[in-house]
Amino acid sequence: MIANFNIRAGAKLSLFGYYSLNYAHSDASGAGSFPSDQYDLSLDYGRASFAIRDRVFLGGTIGLPRGFRLSPFMIFNSGSPYNVTVGQAQSDSLFNVRQRSQPTRRGRAYLPRRLAITRLALRRGSPTLKFPSTT
Repeated sequence: MIANFNIRAGAKLSLFGYYSLNYAHSDASGAGSFPSDQYDLSLDYGRASFAIRDRVFLGGTIGLPRGFRLSPFMIFNSGSPYNVTVGQAQSDSLFNVRQRSQPTRRGRAYLPRRLAITRLALRRGSPTLKFPSTT
């Protein structure tokens, strides 16, 4: 499920963002993974390694006096699922043995935040911004 929003209130306020909810289950961790028991793949069934449950992105621009702009920026991801292995090899020399009845665990959440304050003043006689030509 994905929900997004976009709010514009005049020339001074613009906010935008989205939320994503993800549910995915699998019995493998990708093309290069091996099952913990090659005769019973149901033992590995659980949350997929790419199944980050929640994702939130928020950003915007807020106009301030004297030509300043405040630009908040925030991303939040819940933790990625992972399995705990016991570090013992079976007869196949793969070190991916998992404890019985061990649920998939979730890693740490990720929450970087940025806040920028900018001021751009272009007046008559002041320097202008020039961008290099791409042609």
